[in-house]
Amino acid sequence: MTVKTAITLLLGFILFITLSVTGGECAETGYYPRIKSGLEREDFNMLSSVCREWQEDEPENSVPVYLSAYIYYLNYYPDEGWNAILKASEMDFNAEELIPFARKLKEDLPDNPYVMMILGEALSRNGEFEEAIPLLENASELQPGSAMPHHVLGYIYFALEDGNNAEKQFLEGIEADPEFLPNYMMLGKFYKWAERKNVAEKIYEEGLRKSRKHKRTANFHLKLAWLYAEDGDYDKAVKMIRDGLKIKPDNPGLMLSLGDIYLESGDLDKAEEIFEGNTRFVPERGGLYREALNARLKRIESERKEKEKEKGRIRYD
Repeated sequence: MTVKTAITLLLGFILFITLSVTGGECAETGYYPRIKSGLEREDFNMLSSVCREWQEDEPENSVPVYLSAYIYYLNYYPDEGWNAILKASEMDFNAEELIPFARKLKEDLPDNPYVMMILGEALSRNGEFEEAIPLLENASELQPGSAMPHHVLGYIYFALEDGNNAEKQFLEGIEADPEFLPNYMMLGKFYKWAERKNVAEKIYEEGLRKSRKHKRTANFHLKLAWLYAEDGDYDKAVKMIRDGLKIKPDNPGLMLSLGDIYLESGDLDKAEEIFEGNTRFVPERGGLYREALNARLKRIESERKEKEKEKGRIRYD
C-alpha cells in the first residue's frame, strides 16, 4: 500500500462537517435552511438538535451523521465523533453528493470559515487538494483559534507525501487549540510512519495527559499499548489497555486489541477468552466484527494444532 493510498483511507476519519444531498433534492428545501442558519449563527446546540431530527427522518442520509460528528469533535468528544465519522464514511466516503451541496453553502455564506471547512474537507475526500488547500488556509486565518483546518491540511500534505508541511500543520493545530485531541493522534501516527517511535510515544503521552482531564477518550491508551507490544513489552501493553477500559468500559475496539495483544504474546487461552467474550458486541457492530472475531479464533485453533504437532515430532539435535 502506498503512502497516498493509506492517507486517502485515513481521510475517512477526518472530523469536519460533511454535508450531502440525497434523492436529487434541491438545497433550498428540507433541512438546508436550518443548517445554513445554524452555521451562520455558529449555533452548534441548534445544529445538534436539527441533526438528531434529521437522522430520525432520513436514516439513510449521511448529512446529519457527518454534522453530528463535527459537533462531537467541536465539543471535545472524540470517540463519539470517531464513531459518527466511520458510519458516515460508509454511506458517502468519496463525497460524490457532498461537493455540490458544499458549494451551494459557499455561495450563500462566502465568508463563513465553517463553510470553507465543509467545502475544503469535501474536496479533500475527492482528492481535489489544489482547491481545498486555499479554502482551509483562509478558514484558518478567519478562525485562528481553531485546530480543525490544520487537521485537514495535515492530512492533505501527508497524502501528498509532503512530510514537512504535514508535521507543521499538526503542530500548528496543537498550538491553536491544545485541547483538540485528534491532532495529537495524527501527529503521533506521522512520527510512527516516519520511524520516529520515541517521538510518537511522547506525543501520544501528551495527548493522554490532555485526555485524562475529562476522560474523553481511550485511543491514546490503545496507541501506546501497541507501541509497547511492538517492543515485546506485553505486560506494559496489557496494563495500558486495561487502564483505557477504566475510562471506556467494554469498548469493543479496546477489547479486541486486548485479545490481539494476548495472542501476539502467545497466551492463547487468555486471547480466546477475550475474543469469545467479544461476541456480545456483534449485534451493534455487525457482520464485519463477527468475521474479525472468527478469523482470530481460527488463528488460535491453528496455532494450537501446530503446537501439538511440534510436541509429537522426534528431534535428533
